[in-house]
Amino acid sequence: MGQRGRLRIALVLATAVAARGAAAQAPPSDPGRHLVQITSTADGSPQPSYLTLPTGFDASSGARPLLVVLHTWSFDLEQRQPELEADADARGWILLAPNFRGRNDHPGACGSALAQQDILDAVDWARAHYPVDGRRIYLTGMSGGGYLTMLVAARHPERWAAASAWVGISDLATWYTTHAADTYGTMMRQCLGGAPGDGDSLRAEYDARSPLRYLGRASAVPFDLAAGVRDTVVPPIHTLRAFNALARAGGTPPISQVEMNQLVRDRHLTRPAAADTSSDSLVGKAVALRRTAGPSRVTIFDGGHEWVPRAALAWLADRQGTTPRYVTTGLFIASIEEGARIFTPARLLPFEHPEALGHEFPTVLQLHGGEDQVLLVIGQAVGLRLGATLQRYPTQPDTLWPYAPFAPPPVGEIRAAPVVTQRGADAPLPGLRAVAVVDRFPVSFIVDTRGLSLADRHMRQATTMGLDVTRAEFFAALMQAAQAAPAIGPAVIVYAR
Repeated sequence: MGQRGRLRIALVLATAVAARGAAAQAPPSDPGRHLVQITSTADGSPQPSYLTLPTGFDASSGARPLLVVLHTWSFDLEQRQPELEADADARGWILLAPNFRGRNDHPGACGSALAQQDILDAVDWARAHYPVDGRRIYLTGMSGGGYLTMLVAARHPERWAAASAWVGISDLATWYTTHAADTYGTMMRQCLGGAPGDGDSLRAEYDARSPLRYLGRASAVPFDLAAGVRDTVVPPIHTLRAFNALARAGGTPPISQVEMNQLVRDRHLTRPAAADTSSDSLVGKAVALRRTAGPSRVTIFDGGHEWVPRAALAWLADRQGTTPRYVTTGLFIASIEEGARIFTPARLLPFEHPEALGHEFPTVLQLHGGEDQVLLVIGQAVGLRLGATLQRYPTQPDTLWPYAPFAPPPVGEIRAAPVVTQRGADAPLPGLRAVAVVDRFPVSFIVDTRGLSLADRHMRQATTMGLDVTRAEFFAALMQAAQAAPAIGPAVIVYAR
């Protein structure tokens, strides 16, 4: 064969390969289970997920709930959940099963920042390509999946309408004491580099990957927590302590230590409350304890290391998140000497909004409806004079508000709001100077990273806004800051320097 013929064949083959690649990257549209690759925003690697579109799916038929199901400790995304899959399909829900770095036997898994981000990335990908009802995004799993359900919902509470975690691990160090000599103990050492007792840094890593550290910040999220009273793999004390963290944060009396001791030792309560003796046909087992705290509940049932998916989905189906009243708008100030713009406003519109176009931090082209006035108020609270700058960049603000159903920022309320001063060292984000909140929802913020080194910001190179974080991480930090404000009403939180 001549050179021209070989080149022609090579070109045909290359074209065919490119066509197959393009086809593989196109989001599936047919009902059924599809393997998809989603690029990690944390490290740029392709991460697999299974997407299941329900029977009769039609993208033009309106928004649908999204159910994210997480695999168990020793499995990966290939794990099937037939009962859950059938129930989600019957309800017409979109089902997403991310891999989040697979089995928990290496450092990238086991609740790592990478694993958490993979779950958030999968949700963002689904919302970008399918008609997902943003008020009905649910998270669920059992065992290791229950562990990640609690961890991710607690660390990123703004993402979920509700979460259902069955027989989940709430404290890795405690769980290690149960399994130090078996396979689970070996896997934890592989994930975290040793045992929690091997040094302060290891103990801190176990703590950082444990839901108990964060659940107190997520009492507004409806959690359905359940455990079998006879479970020896993940003893029910993990679920009881998780519930108590939510209860205390929400001002509800926790389950007493006496009651927890009775459940662990005797597997029943000596003096059960009325709710503890209720029956639940969906669970299909005797209930040893059932309590509520705000929007959350806990169920300890007569069983072992197991779950009842139909009960989890039935509970989730009755929960619907609400669209936030406000859009969070703010200002990033960074040193221009580092190559960053000195002044970058951002408006955190939903990813599917035309102005957002899927961007983590969409740049503001014009401030609207009093956004500039709120920034002036919180700027003054930290000694920043922003008037002239806000009037000329990016363009002159106006009083229009084009973002219904969101409400414009309540300028009058924030002007009259109390100022809550916090230590700069307690800021949940490098450079966070001020946050204006209403009912603990962040309406406006100022981040000023001038004078902070890259090391101070945990960065290797400068960025256009002075920080290197995802929107989920950033918003979680704002929500953490908001906890310093009264539960009801406006406040301006200031971090002193």
